[in-house]
Amino acid sequence: MIRSNKEINEIIEKQNIELLSSYLEEHSFKVGPQRAIMKKIAASSWNVDEFKDYSSTLKWYWFNINLLRFKNFDDTMIFIDQNLDYFTSWYSVDGSLMFIKRKGLTFEKIYEFAKRYTKDRKREFVCRLGYFLFFMCPLTDEQIEKIEKLLHDDE
Repeated sequence: MIRSNKEINEIIEKQNIELLSSYLEEHSFKVGPQRAIMKKIAASSWNVDEFKDYSSTLKWYWFNINLLRFKNFDDTMIFIDQNLDYFTSWYSVDGSLMFIKRKGLTFEKIYEFAKRYTKDRKREFVCRLGYFLFFMCPLTDEQIEKIEKLLHDDE
């Protein structure tokens, strides 16, 4: 739970990145409350592009707020595809998966992205993203056999 809804609402209203950064630093929120803050910001008109270059925490906010603002799987994946260098840790993959929109999601669409991502040998966490995309939908035995062909020995 966010300790002070009034305080975060005022920061969002002012759209002041320095106040937001200080607020987050002072409160040391766990992930759940941070996600609630991201949702509040996503519902606002705040242009979060400045977050990307401010701090690693706000870069995480920037990425996930953008994901929250998309309406469907296709638009979400276009954004992800254009920002694959964002994925630099296990957390950047695992922590963002829940924000990917499911509307319009099909196994075929996931498979096409995963096929490219799992082949990425230069960015290990892009490869991880490729595998993790399959957790987004139920799979048939036939689809699992298709996925098995993408698996390879890596760290």
